[in-house]
Amino acid sequence: MLYEFQMNFNMVYVVKLLFLLLPVFLWFLGYERNIGVKIFWRTMSVLTLILWLIWVIYPFDRYNTIKEAMINNEVCVIEGEIEDFNTLDKPWAGHDSERFCVNGIMFAYWGDEDYGYCKMLNSGGVIKGDGQKVRITYYEENDRNAICRIEELN
Repeated sequence: MLYEFQMNFNMVYVVKLLFLLLPVFLWFLGYERNIGVKIFWRTMSVLTLILWLIWVIYPFDRYNTIKEAMINNEVCVIEGEIEDFNTLDKPWAGHDSERFCVNGIMFAYWGDEDYGYCKMLNSGGVIKGDGQKVRITYYEENDRNAICRIEELN
């Protein structure tokens, strides 16, 4: 087993935690002002907090949905060779994704996905390039195929 489905905690979560300061700051902007200004800033604070909660909770909801699909065997499995492998030359070389195909099924991921496989080759990823024989368990989402498990075949 090269990879098993998990949440990916990275620097994005530090940024998310720092953004929690924004609703707190907005709340105190309305402190000791006239009632109209106070209502405006408190409303902005509450709306910002709600958006922050959605931003933080949504990935956990998607993770739980996929985990449940794995338990209920509602995921897809494909075996074959890696084809059309495309990665960044350097880890800092831009904002592109790493991608490859297995039997015509496309997989693409960024280095900072919230859940599922996302470790690029230049960061120690297990997908090494064209010709590697793998069995991939994945969950079909609207915008991507989330990789749940990678096994190397001989």
